[in-house]
Amino acid sequence: MSRTQPNRMYLYGATSEGHAYPLNTSHSPQLSGKTIFELMQDNNVSWKIYVHPDSSGCTSPHCLARFSYLNQWTYYQYVLQNLANQFQPVSQLMSDIQNGTLPQVSFVEPAGYLGLDEHASDNDVPSADAPDVQLGAKYIESIINALMSSPSWKDTVLILTYDEFGGFYDHVPPQPAVAPDAMKFPTDLITSPPDICLNDTSDAICGFDHTGYRLPLIVVSPFTKSNYVSHTVMDYTAILKFIETRFNLPSLTARDAAQPDMTEFFDFRNVPWATPPSNIPTQDTSMSCVLEALGAVSITPNPVPAGSAATVTLSLTNPALDNVTVALSASSASVVPSRVPIASGAPSVQIPITVPSGITSLTVTGSIGGIPVSGTVKVE
Repeated sequence: MSRTQPNRMYLYGATSEGHAYPLNTSHSPQLSGKTIFELMQDNNVSWKIYVHPDSSGCTSPHCLARFSYLNQWTYYQYVLQNLANQFQPVSQLMSDIQNGTLPQVSFVEPAGYLGLDEHASDNDVPSADAPDVQLGAKYIESIINALMSSPSWKDTVLILTYDEFGGFYDHVPPQPAVAPDAMKFPTDLITSPPDICLNDTSDAICGFDHTGYRLPLIVVSPFTKSNYVSHTVMDYTAILKFIETRFNLPSLTARDAAQPDMTEFFDFRNVPWATPPSNIPTQDTSMSCVLEALGAVSITPNPVPAGSAATVTLSLTNPALDNVTVALSASSASVVPSRVPIASGAPSVQIPITVPSGITSLTVTGSIGGIPVSGTVKVE
């Protein structure tokens, strides 16, 4: 039950070595345990970490390495000094995909420092400099589409996962898990203000023997089963178990040792997606952030006389957090305007209309963010 940095510790090393908070460089030493990268290096499994350059455009290994979560381990310094070319820019990833020269295992770091991840704004009211999830989705799209149209597709598995749950509600509680090592409870909980788990060794969610909330995970490969959804409880370290199983490597900790190996996702015999899917929609990056939802569209009076005046009421589920525009249409042409604004703080808006003659019913549809809500009235 934590945030990005400790979750990355589990993804790379199957433990956070007692940390529930990010490392504080002033008094928290780097983790000393073995990561999946060191394990692969020791067993001659080729690997690279691909990183998007920052706004400076610097693509040297030392520039790129700063944005890798491997920097949480002491092994990071060894890699920088002896294996610096293991850090490569995303442009090299694209080249390796197209040329069929990917290493046996590739890690692609997120590019949130450029707004190229699917992290939404921390504020409810959008602003010009707020993160845009569409840009992150577009970035992921570019990688997946490049893979599907390349020679690398035939024998590659791409695992897309998030590194935190993003604050969304989950009706499924954290699940029991195997503690990775002897440190079953956090050793770095803050005292002021006190962490909710401070000195609590009885609540299950305070220890490393339970998961956090669920996260999205998508497996993209020619070998993935069609329309398959896994219902198996697993965590980040199942990805490590998959790598360990594929290359006959030992486990890093008790946590990854206890995980399923993810082979349930695959049909290696029939290869369901030997021919990759086509007609894939393009990720739009022009849609506005939708903070409001249209709850109802009503027309009064009901029924309404043909040729008479009526009122259309557009009601939001909650008062508008910001100015919002509703797209409108009707079953009869030219009855309603195409767009209607609702001011910040308002719960609804009313629109006067004239009901046409010669019809027996009228339907008005409003939509916010492409999500339609309709109301119908009988015409007499």
